[in-house]
Amino acid sequence: MLKFSFPYFYENDPMLDQGAWLPKLFPGMSVHMGFVIAIVLAIILFIILRFTSAGYEVRMLGYNLFFC
Repeated sequence: MLKFSFPYFYENDPMLDQGAWLPKLFPGMSVHMGFVIAIVLAIILFIILRFTSAGYEVRMLGYNLFFC
């Protein structure tokens, strides 16, 4: 039986070109623009689920077993 350890898949993978990296928010820290993107998308998802008819339907599915 073959046994693969977790780092095995990443040993030989080439690094991405630095032009494809997200820019860092603060010099010397590892926080990058992905953090800001995640926060913005979370706010957008909240607005969609809270204030649209599709969000209402999703909430009703969670509240009522017979809704679907």
